[in-house]
Amino acid sequence: MRRSVHRQLIAIALAALIGACAGNGPRSNADIDHAVQTNLGLAQSYMGKGDFEAALDKLRKAEALDRRSAQTQSMLGMLYERIGRPALAGPYYEKSVALAPNDGAMLNNYATWLCRSKRSADSLSWFDRALNDPFYKTRAMAYGNAGRCAVEAGLLERAEGYFRGALDIDPNFTDVLQDMASLSLQRGDYLRARAFVQRREALGPVGPALLDIAAHVEDGRGDREAAQRYRRQLLEQFPEYQSTLPGDNKKP
Repeated sequence: MRRSVHRQLIAIALAALIGACAGNGPRSNADIDHAVQTNLGLAQSYMGKGDFEAALDKLRKAEALDRRSAQTQSMLGMLYERIGRPALAGPYYEKSVALAPNDGAMLNNYATWLCRSKRSADSLSWFDRALNDPFYKTRAMAYGNAGRCAVEAGLLERAEGYFRGALDIDPNFTDVLQDMASLSLQRGDYLRARAFVQRREALGPVGPALLDIAAHVEDGRGDREAAQRYRRQLLEQFPEYQSTLPGDNKKP
């Protein structure tokens, strides 16, 4: 795979060389934008393969070409988070939103970093700004992110509003259906929690967290047989799973 990427780089270099031979004038803005996007695309590919050193090299090249690229700054923040340097990520995220204060993607990335940095309450206003971008294509995901951060901040009503916003856009958003089941369980609304569990189950295979939630929901409803059934399924399919929910000492 790296050889394929190297061949692409050689092709790009050859194209650049041919362009240089055609004329010695200054590079146009379009040429610079294309070079930036090429480097960002390569950086994303390298990050996906776990080659963070190569990704950083491409991001530095993109930054040198255009220091006002908000996308480059945001991707640098992501990279530093991926390599376990979240403190170094912050300034890049902050610069990205300073450069593109109305860009939903940049705002969502910064808000998500704030939440992961234990600043859940601070993140919500940034999520709101992201959601105000009418051209932001992944608003359902931002609603889901905001809802989880609101839960962490203890703002359960606000969290439900965000989760419902996500489901208004995508009624089959599996992660958010699970989030709503968990939130309803936390609020003691077992009937509603069960409804969200069932909606999630209807969409395909589920993971251990949902089975755990479902068992606790049935405990709350007083249906011991259903609770035990979920716990047996959890033990059989995910024997190493450790519950983080209260009352997890029950055995199937």
